[in-house]
Amino acid sequence: ICVAKFDHHCIWINNCVGTGNHHYFILFLLFHSIICTYGAALGVVIALHLIDTRGLSTATFLDPKTGERYSATWSIIFQYLLATEGMIVFVI
Repeated sequence: ICVAKFDHHCIWINNCVGTGNHHYFILFLLFHSIICTYGAALGVVIALHLIDTRGLSTATFLDPKTGERYSATWSIIFQYLLATEGMIVFVI
């Protein structure tokens, strides 16, 4: 048993979580969630900036096989961004 009143072993911090160190574990989870939220918000801001600067929300997209024209929807814009800016997957 690692600490008094052993709760569980956490693989992320490679240590046991128990009575003496719950507050460190909770701080770890809090900081991790703050960083993830910041990253997600930054990803959304970057994606919206790309959509705005390229005028994708008002664009008309052309199907190369059928020649049909489609007005912009969120799914078409997302597919376009994935095709042209592949690294955006890691930002969003």
